[in-house]
This record gives sequence, C-alpha cells and structure tokens, in this order.
Amino acid sequence: MDIDVSPTRDTTRRVQYCSKWKRIGNTIYVSASVGCDMMYHQRAPTPREQMELGIANMMAAVQGAGSNKDYIAKLTMYLTRKDNHFDMMMSILAQYFGKPEDVPPWTCLGVSALPQATCFAIECICEFLGQLPPSGTATLSGRSVTSSTPNQDYDA
Repeated sequence: MDIDVSPTRDTTRRVQYCSKWKRIGNTIYVSASVGCDMMYHQRAPTPREQMELGIANMMAAVQGAGSNKDYIAKLTMYLTRKDNHFDMMMSILAQYFGKPEDVPPWTCLGVSALPQATCFAIECICEFLGQLPPSGTATLSGRSVTSSTPNQDYDA
C-alpha cells in the first residue's frame, strides 16, 4: 500500500502549520485547518475571515495532496460558538462549493477552545486523483503555494 505524507518543510509555512495531510492508498486525510496567518502566529480578526482562511488552508492541503474539492468525501468542522456562527459557516461553505446541496457530507461539533483562540477549524477526507501536483504545488486564494520538500512515497 502506498502512503504519502505532507511535506515537513514548506516555504510558506501555511500548509505545514495549518493543515497536514496523509494519503493511505487512495484516501487522503487532511488534519484540522484554522484561520491563521502564514506563520500561524496571528488569527484572522473576524469569525468570517477565520472561516474563509481555514477553508482556504484546508483546500491548499487538499490540492497539495493531489485532490480537489469535488473529491472531498467528508468534512468535519469545529466551532467554539456553534449557536452564533453555524449559519455563517454554512453560507461560506455553500459559496465555496457552489450550492448548499453540493457541500459534501459534514459533521459540525461545538468545542470549548481551538488553537490560537480561533473560533473555527475544518478537516476533511478526500479521494486521491492518482497524481501529485508538480513539486507539491497547490493554489491558495489565487496564489501558487510550492513546497520546498516534495512528498515522499512509502510502501506499507
């Protein structure tokens, strides 16, 4: 069985610190992404910006792992204020995925705290499309994110 892991070093540090991934066979597991800046030192100032950046961080990891939003099988979201932010989160997801019915199956959990005092985190499981992008390149908010260390293949 082939196993790939996310790069250990990333020139932007965005994917490295905000979301790591691991591929086992044709399934990619992307760890929770939060809405923090590229150095993971400062969170986005508003809940909406944290959600948008958290989703963008997750999607950069998905693309870097060799998939895209159409192959996300499951989302899990974490909110510190589920009662106040749930509708906002759902509207952002609908914008990101197209229509509300295009949002993949999801679970949303209320939690007491998240890293960097953010209010939102998101993780996913997706399908590997059979090929990694060149040198771990992913698109993030219209910019290219390139890993300085290519992904490594492992046989289990």
